Amino acid sequence: MSDCWIGLGANLGNGRVAFDAAWELLRDHSQIEVRQRSGFYRTAPVGQAAGGEFINAVCHISTTLTPLDLLNLLQSIESTLGRTREVHWGPRTLDLDLLFVDDQVINEPRLAIPHPAAWYRRFVVDPLAEIAPTLRHPVLNLTVEELRQRLRIRPLSIAFGAPWAALVEQLQPEVAFRFPNAQLVSLGEPLTWPVVNMRVHLDNSEPLGPSWRGAIVADLRASPGDPARRVIDFLTAVFDEPERISDW
Repeated sequence: MSDCWIGLGANLGNGRVAFDAAWELLRDHSQIEVRQRSGFYRTAPVGQAAGGEFINAVCHISTTLTPLDLLNLLQSIESTLGRTREVHWGPRTLDLDLLFVDDQVINEPRLAIPHPAAWYRRFVVDPLAEIAPTLRHPVLNLTVEELRQRLRIRPLSIAFGAPWAALVEQLQPEVAFRFPNAQLVSLGEPLTWPVVNMRVHLDNSEPLGPSWRGAIVADLRASPGDPARRVIDFLTAVFDEPERISDW
């Protein structure tokens, strides 16, 4: 059986009821054994059209389903419990994200494992650290708790390649106001990685080449919006401090 970790989120309707219903549907499946679940966390919405604050949690299951079959099941559960997809990163009654499957690395059109954003979204990292602090990211080779501690470094330095120097300058006033512990750095090549904590990848005009070697990279190419919007959404996910509001 494979060990899998699933992120849950909701900001429409009663999220706790939706989480309970999803847990029961997973538990009742013949090829799934439910293991652990985190508490409930109140978190900031990420995305211009995301709506109000979210409730988030993480659960751990074991399954004989393939990762794609599990993805299909999770999307079926979302639909059963009222999820619609009219707006990308919009409000939702239930979101089920497949985060990790053992130590597998999968890159397919419908599925990327580990989830590309799992390591920097505090609404994932904090509840995951509650139930699986020693789970190791198979690409970054850091545990969940180590990732969480990296995100808590203050100030947190975030590097952009030289082509994005104008964007960094444009964003400085808003970043200084909303994220005072963020340091946006525009660096030329070659980069000296000890001076920054992570690097942002915004589009294919700046390919991932040898100069990126050794960097922890936030890949924002699939995020909605223009580059400035993607950076602000990324910073929201990084700097939000989730509030644990109760046990599940």
